[in-house]
Amino acid sequence: RYVVRCLKTKAWLLSKIGELDQAKDVYESIIKSNNFIWAEYGLAQIMVKQEDYSRAETLLNSIITKDPDQLEAKDLLAEIFKKQKNISGAQSLLKDAIKLSPNSLLRQKELGDLCAINNEQGDALLAYRKMHKLSDQSIYAKPEQTYAFANFLAVKAKDSDDKTTNPDIKEAFDLLESTKK
Repeated sequence: RYVVRCLKTKAWLLSKIGELDQAKDVYESIIKSNNFIWAEYGLAQIMVKQEDYSRAETLLNSIITKDPDQLEAKDLLAEIFKKQKNISGAQSLLKDAIKLSPNSLLRQKELGDLCAINNEQGDALLAYRKMHKLSDQSIYAKPEQTYAFANFLAVKAKDSDDKTTNPDIKEAFDLLESTKK
């Protein structure tokens, strides 16, 4: 019972100190004897650090197939898709994850960014507004998130005929004022 816990901690520590090949070996030995999802996820993290996205994607898809509620696996797979310029795939994964856990500020921020890249302004606006609402109660809130939202609104409003009455501009200024508090 304690052997597996020790191996898990050893693999985690090896990963943290940059000994990725050794950490990979430990995770693979755990998977051979016990098919733990956490070991597959740890191995997938190593694969991402080593830029072996194909193997990481295979592991993460396996995890999600076994347990569709594994949010961390969806987040990491979305990160891989984003690095591979598969923005639609990343966006779809984050939308699924948000259905399960709608109150994740960081996930909402990432979804807003992806929707903005895909020029889906309505979805981006919803995600950014949710992110801003969540920021009042989150330890993960940072002023940069509010600035990104305000910038999105400014870019969205740049083609407006009357910038002085555009509600996006007003909302952007209100956001920037709120960061002073």
